[in-house]
Formats: sequence, C-alpha cells, structure tokens
Amino acid sequence: MIQPGDVVEAVCACFGVTPANLRSPARTRTVSEPRKIAAYLMREHTIMSLQDICSYFRRSDHTTALYWIRSCRKDINDGSLYMIAVINQLTEMLNSLPTANHIMPLSHETDTDHGEDVGVISSSMIHIGGL
Repeated sequence: MIQPGDVVEAVCACFGVTPANLRSPARTRTVSEPRKIAAYLMREHTIMSLQDICSYFRRSDHTTALYWIRSCRKDINDGSLYMIAVINQLTEMLNSLPTANHIMPLSHETDTDHGEDVGVISSSMIHIGGL
C-alpha cells in the first residue's frame, strides 16, 4: 500500500523540493505546484481523507486540499500534457515501490472513479525540470 511519505518522497525527487518545503506556508509556484500534485496523489492512491491531507501539509481547513485536488483534476481534464506527464511519471515511480498495489496511469479512457475523460502521454516525453 502506498503511504503518504512515499508520495512526498516521489514528488520531492521530481521537483527538487524538500518535505519541509511542501509543508511550509510558501506560496511560490516552485512549492505550491508540487504540493497540490502531492495532495492529488495522496487522495487518489492512499486512504487519506481531505482533513488528513491538510493536516499532513499543516493546513487547518479541508477545503484547501479539496481546492488542490480539484485544480489537478481540472488540469488533467483540460488536457494539460504537463500535468498528465507529471502524474504518470509519479505514478510509475510509486508503482516501482515494493509495497505498491500498481496504480493505473492516466489514459484516454474514461476515468471510472470520476466519470471524466483524461489524457495520456508517453513516459519518454516526460521532462519535469523547471516549472
């Protein structure tokens, strides 16, 4: 089973930030973008509630996590190749963990959990570098 720390470790490795950065009150894009992606992955691939996610990131209101997650879903549904690539790369990283339940990457098929159409991009096209 994927743990919150696994998600944070993968996100930090991809974006070159630290767990302390993600938990900080910083609002710069270099920190806020990885934070919202981590929140999205925690919600999708762990049993964490919105309040659990907010507590993990030292926020008090569950609607903050809801905003982050909806923002990621909107980017995915709008066909953001960047967001789709990042989520797919992180999903692959999480799947490589010995405790993973092998999460399915995003595809052009309808997302059965949310009834929304999402896109896919080849992992060979992924480059996360700077935002």
